[in-house]
Amino acid sequence: MAITINGSGTITGYTPTAISGQLTRSNMPSGSIIQYKYAVLTGGEHTADSDSDSDVPGMSVSIAKTNASNLIVCEITFTPYFGGGSTMRMNLKIKRDGSTIYTKPYGVFRSGGTWKSSESIMRKVDTGANDTNSHTYKFVTKREDGSDNMWFDDDGVHTITVMEVVA
Repeated sequence: MAITINGSGTITGYTPTAISGQLTRSNMPSGSIIQYKYAVLTGGEHTADSDSDSDVPGMSVSIAKTNASNLIVCEITFTPYFGGGSTMRMNLKIKRDGSTIYTKPYGVFRSGGTWKSSESIMRKVDTGANDTNSHTYKFVTKREDGSDNMWFDDDGVHTITVMEVVA
């Protein structure tokens, strides 16, 4: 028998197992992504050279959960570049509404002229936003050691994504 999705949102021609009737946000199975929002670096090339927390331009996105029990997954992808050749260490952070929810003190690290480590993706499952209010997630950098700069070029690979996931 053929499977048919009717104009009313019902499905015929299959034997339901976990879901029956209309497929809505309220009956999506655990682990389903029901919202997906993202933003990209704006304003061209960005230089990260602050010894204090500094927002990365454009790397901010707001989301309001449809159900307070659901989770928010925040993911940041980026490709950093260090200028100079001396020791340098950048702390990479994810903030929700101005509060740090993830920190990587050695997120990008070079000892002398030797590159030691670099994140290119950070992912945090945020279990602390237990409401349906709008929350803003940001990518923040802070130079912890050294005096050289870290750059993010303007090639469009630097993104922040937030997803509401059914718990």
